[in-house]
Amino acid sequence: MKKSLLLNKGSGRNAVQVTIPNKKLKLMAKKCGADLCGVASIDRFSEAPPGFHPRDIYEPTRSAIALAISLPESVFASPASVPYSFYAAQVLNEVFRSTLKLVRELDRIGMVAVPVPSEPYEFWDKSTMTGKGILSLKHLAALAGTGTITRNHLLTNVHYGNRITLGAVLTNAEIHPDPISDEPKCPASCNICRTLCPVSAITDDGVIQNLCRSQSEIVNEKGYHLYRCRLCREKCPLSKGKKAKTRPSK
Repeated sequence: MKKSLLLNKGSGRNAVQVTIPNKKLKLMAKKCGADLCGVASIDRFSEAPPGFHPRDIYEPTRSAIALAISLPESVFASPASVPYSFYAAQVLNEVFRSTLKLVRELDRIGMVAVPVPSEPYEFWDKSTMTGKGILSLKHLAALAGTGTITRNHLLTNVHYGNRITLGAVLTNAEIHPDPISDEPKCPASCNICRTLCPVSAITDDGVIQNLCRSQSEIVNEKGYHLYRCRLCREKCPLSKGKKAKTRPSK
């Protein structure tokens, strides 16, 4: 197996210190709590828009590591907003913790590791309620081979479906990349997500965020933020993935 180059902290792109194979990275990520881990080389981001390229965050980036943690099987058992909001918030916190753990582990063996959380946003357009993270984690995850972006514009994995929450780490190490996946694919004539969307927010070009947020997110009189719509995620035929019964063991 070809070893991957890891670089000295604070050094330029050509200073070599230590090696780590892709498989070892995945084992490390799993021990940190991730259900999924994939690697994309920096050349795969040639189509990233200005300001949203990995090197806009960390200039010596050579590899981007995608992480994901799955939501519990019972995530959609209740139609109530509070349980689903709890799931979403707590799994996001788990992703934050796993990302930090992985950064610490990679830091410990001598490489630079920069976390890329899904929030807070730096970009926010109040007029359209459009928020963007510092990187598109779903595009990063797709480029790292962890799944595909399906018709509902969600990152979908063959084992966990769209019931996952994403995180990422950038590094100056040349870690052997994973192959880009073309699975799962939406059924040819399926438009369930778009048909069921109460505000027709899902288009070919993306999700119209002000329409989606007006339906899916509320703030009650107490000031609590709650999610009340998840139809595009729940009713998708790929919601649980194509191989849900063969999920990797924890």
